[in-house]
Amino acid sequence: RAAGHRLRRLLGGGGTVSAVVSPFERTQQTLYALQQNLGDVRVRRVHVDPRVREQEFGNFQVAEDMPRHKQTAEEVGRFYYRRPTGESGADVYDRAASFWDSLLGGSFDVQD
Repeated sequence: RAAGHRLRRLLGGGGTVSAVVSPFERTQQTLYALQQNLGDVRVRRVHVDPRVREQEFGNFQVAEDMPRHKQTAEEVGRFYYRRPTGESGADVYDRAASFWDSLLGGSFDVQD
C-alpha cells in the first residue's frame, strides 16, 4: 500500500503507468493492493511475464539429501549449481537478461 502512495506522489497525483508481474498469485495480489492506493494514477496495462518470477529452488523433500546438495553447490559454485527440479543463479540471470532484452529491445509497446 505504501508503494501505491509513494508512486502516486512521484507522479504528482496523476498519470499513467504499466506494470509487469510474474504469474505467481502473490505478485498479482501485491499489484492489486498497490492499485487500491494509486488515487488518480491509472494502470494502462499489466503484463504477466514468467521471466520475472523468483528463483526456483526445487523440491527439497528429502532432508538427508541436503548436505550432499550443499557440498555440490560449494564445489561447483552457488551461482552455477542447479538444484534438483530447480534452477541455478545462472539460469535466473539468463531468464532476467532475456526479459530486459525484450523490454529494452522493443518487444514491448513503446508507450508502456
